[in-house]
Amino acid sequence: MSNGNGSYPATPYIEQYFNRDTGVWEPNIQHEGLTKREHFAAIALQGVLANTTQTLGEGHEETEAAIAFVSVRLSDALLAALEGESS
Repeated sequence: MSNGNGSYPATPYIEQYFNRDTGVWEPNIQHEGLTKREHFAAIALQGVLANTTQTLGEGHEETEAAIAFVSVRLSDALLAALEGESS
């Protein structure tokens, strides 16, 4: 995954401060929280786990790893599609 759109924050925290030198309120962007890639992967994971035919229990580490892998791949595919639309 490139460091494109997916590395930007999904929900950046923005506050303003008053610049006394210019006399103007200016944005101060705080890039804390999940990246878009992490956020989309979490949403994909939620969707995969919402499938009622999927049951996880002890001894299913391969299944858990596969679900995590698919969630990240879906996130990357969505970001790639979105980057393709913007060009």
